[in-house]
Amino acid sequence: MIPLLLPSLISPLVGRLTDKRGVWLLVTLAFLFAVPPLVLLRFIKHHSIDQIVELCVLLCMIGFSVMFISTPLMAGVSHIITDLGGDECGALAYGFYNFAFAAGTSLGPILGGLVLDS
Repeated sequence: MIPLLLPSLISPLVGRLTDKRGVWLLVTLAFLFAVPPLVLLRFIKHHSIDQIVELCVLLCMIGFSVMFISTPLMAGVSHIITDLGGDECGALAYGFYNFAFAAGTSLGPILGGLVLDS
């Protein structure tokens, strides 16, 4: 889990970059950057030092992608709530964001396992 979560340490820098460049450009580029490491995970098949190092590098790349997606998206949610004049709904919006993230990370592996079994 360390290679996956280590990139989150630079989230404040990504927040500053989001303020300068905008939300949607960073999120789009992050989704595009996420595709190769997610596809390359398929080639991890053996328990060897080379494969473990490759897995750690791929997980780190995925961690950067997730961080470059989640940080700007939360800023985008905040901007939308502010633009709609619902300053008091910021915590609710953040709660829904976390709910959607948790649902995706919980149901995704379950559905993936069902597909794999079938």
